[in-house]
Amino acid sequence: GAALVLDPAFNVGNYIRWAEGEGEVTSITLRVTRVRTPDGGLVTIPNTTLTNESIERPFEGDTARTVHHVEIAYGSDVNTALGLLGEIASVIDEIRADPRPRAGIDELGADGVILRVQYWVDDPIRNRFPVRSKFARRIRDGFERAGVEISPAAKRDLEGHIRVEDGC
Repeated sequence: GAALVLDPAFNVGNYIRWAEGEGEVTSITLRVTRVRTPDGGLVTIPNTTLTNESIERPFEGDTARTVHHVEIAYGSDVNTALGLLGEIASVIDEIRADPRPRAGIDELGADGVILRVQYWVDDPIRNRFPVRSKFARRIRDGFERAGVEISPAAKRDLEGHIRVEDGC
């Protein structure tokens, strides 16, 4: 426990990710560390757990990169969709202009083209969820106006037989 208490790189206010969760460190004692999770829960973690496994600090500093995936139908215009993703990111105040947002094709999925857009957000502990939500709403609205179809749920044809036996 003393190792965490004395570690200058591990402080109250840090946002951490460990094997079983993530959240903001609210207190560090010799025995336990308390973390507020994104959904508002408070987790008490034995310090031995945190010293025996790797801890990631995804929001080092005041900014963080956010990655957003959007799957569009194969029949949709990919260039229009990519242009809209960049446009939408550029008009949301909480998304940084530098480094500029980037969008591209992440992969060709089973049911559509998976696009990836990444952008940087200031004060990610506070802004990550609200910005992702605002971005998603604007994607939906912008794609709808431009006729870009977000990939519909997959439809599958099933074949086979069902046999019911009377158990009475």
